[in-house]
Amino acid sequence: SGYTDKIFCYLMLAYQAGMAIFCVTSLFYEQKILRLTSLGTPTLGLELRASLGKLIERKMTVLTGVNLFLLMFGLVSTLRFISPYLYCFPKFFWMVVFIMFMIQGLHCIFNITTLFALWRAAPSTSNAIDSEA
Repeated sequence: SGYTDKIFCYLMLAYQAGMAIFCVTSLFYEQKILRLTSLGTPTLGLELRASLGKLIERKMTVLTGVNLFLLMFGLVSTLRFISPYLYCFPKFFWMVVFIMFMIQGLHCIFNITTLFALWRAAPSTSNAIDSEA
């Protein structure tokens, strides 16, 4: 127990590894989205981008869930095991840690509210490009 107990270090290592995997996965999705959106022209080649909607939907839903899980894991781990380590690090370190948690929490809130807004929105009944022709 106390300073010799390394469970907090292992939990933070697991959190950081999860965040690294999350970031790499997010960049992978962004790269795929960029490649798909750059195919064709705005009025031609729409069939080339047919899978774009599903890809964006998968990215927003799955990664938002993973981000929320990682946020909860990091917060619970930190708050549960912070007491023995509180004085090992300067206050500035803990402020930076909790600011990062707040930013990650805001990211989750923005994504969840966006998903709810999209879920409540009425689906489009016509294609604007087709109606111009």
